Amino acid sequence: MQNLSVFTEDIIKASGLQAKDVLGDVDSIHFSPYLTQDHYDYFDKLLKEKERIIIHGDYDGDGLCGTAILYKYLKESGFNVFIKIPKRSEGYGINPSFPDLVKATDNPALVIMVDCGISNKAEIDRGKELGIDFIVTDHHELPDQLPDAKYIFHPFILTDNEDIKYLSGTGMAFWLAWQLNIHYQTDFDFDSWSSVAAIGLISDYVPLLGKTRELVKYGIKMIRTKPPVGMKALIDANQINQDWIDEEALSFGVIPRLNAAGRLSDPILAFSILTTDDYFSAARASVRLDELNEKRKVLTQKYIDDAIYRLNDVEEDKMTFIIANDWLHGIVGITSAKLVNLYELPSFVLCREGQIYKGSARSPEWFDIMEALHYASEHTLRYGGHKHAGGFTLRPDQVLRFKFALTENAQQQFLKARNPQKVIEWKKEYDQLDIVEEIKQMQPFGVGFPKPLFLIKDQPLTYVRPSMDQKHLFCEVNKIKSVYWSAWNTGLTNRTPYDIVFKLGLDTWKSETPTLKAELISVKEKEFENDSTETDIHSPTEENDQE
Repeated sequence: MQNLSVFTEDIIKASGLQAKDVLGDVDSIHFSPYLTQDHYDYFDKLLKEKERIIIHGDYDGDGLCGTAILYKYLKESGFNVFIKIPKRSEGYGINPSFPDLVKATDNPALVIMVDCGISNKAEIDRGKELGIDFIVTDHHELPDQLPDAKYIFHPFILTDNEDIKYLSGTGMAFWLAWQLNIHYQTDFDFDSWSSVAAIGLISDYVPLLGKTRELVKYGIKMIRTKPPVGMKALIDANQINQDWIDEEALSFGVIPRLNAAGRLSDPILAFSILTTDDYFSAARASVRLDELNEKRKVLTQKYIDDAIYRLNDVEEDKMTFIIANDWLHGIVGITSAKLVNLYELPSFVLCREGQIYKGSARSPEWFDIMEALHYASEHTLRYGGHKHAGGFTLRPDQVLRFKFALTENAQQQFLKARNPQKVIEWKKEYDQLDIVEEIKQMQPFGVGFPKPLFLIKDQPLTYVRPSMDQKHLFCEVNKIKSVYWSAWNTGLTNRTPYDIVFKLGLDTWKSETPTLKAELISVKEKEFENDSTETDIHSPTEENDQE
């Protein structure tokens, strides 16, 4: 490992990770062999007899990317494969009517679940009664009872396999294709498709550590050099600088558009872009995705404004909780994520669908959503997810008891102050370094290795101006372009020195070259009580449109 600058060394030290875990370069993707001959014999029979295989994926970015990868691999390997991606209105996972319906219409020998299925015991057991095998590739929290599937590939079950420890649904699908190819040795371009795997992994809230970090790092390299045709068209259609694309450009520019299809239309639209070999067809579809994403943005802002107007007792409850009878369920997740960013607290948003409420939850780094949902489980019909993202369903008569239980747990978790992020005091030595290059070598940032937080003391804000919608504040801090979300009316001026906590990253969005940018987290006139060069702060999650 090369000698580290004081800047890079301070960030890695604050993260609690080792330099080799953050900076290690990746020249190729490799997984340890895991499947047995029994697995290969099973797939050999499916291939020889041309049995029908259906890949049933989730409708979000993680599920879409994983479904696309596994579909393309099996197709190119000669399997008789089809896909099923439900619309959001059909619900997460397997619809109860799916086993009987698919038996009558397609009569598949196998259904492979991508990014879902682990909580569908009843549906998978019914499929087995009908003579249908199921393979589950998932990463969500394990239920009390597992489905009776042919095989289950899940990080919490295959605990002896370190390679898959932090993989999402997409990661598990990519891993399964890679494992199968040890046997089939097809010409499938895993390098190119690692770019789609990276997008799927970034779109979910999984730690960017271990093999997951390697896969994202390598995938971003491939996005810059040789993405699949459809992904290239999507990047071009949205004027993203391919040479400098990074995890943040994907979070803001690509993932929201893939998700927009499932939120407001049909996720097949996004799937078709990921899997097509026709650049111009993908470009046309990308325009439609952009239209849907613009509509999604308008609705999200409307919901955020409504939520802010209605929220109270946020600081006491240590969470935000919104009941909305007229919101689109497809926008609830992203609204919840943005509330996390605004309040630095977990967010639960419910909307009415017929006789029940469906909800989405998102959380900052310190809060465990699944712990909270377990705590309130007696007041739900069903729930699932993982530490930083979850979903739930409940009856109207359960809502108040559900909220009281969540509030109690949120207050408990807040007192425990789980994994506060270190804040690093800005040093004059940093100003002598090429910070852009320093940050580039440490990317990607995300869950497990968030963007670094810095404290700079007695610093005035310069070039203070409002955003066009008069909601946010744009300025410079120590000559770094900065934004302070929802802060234009806070009375900050360019005449007062402040103690400023900010999150530091790169701006690559439609840029010729990457530039430094900061997101302000806290601006105070009095000094922080800080006895060392590091302190703790509870940081919000990244503000993006992933979910």
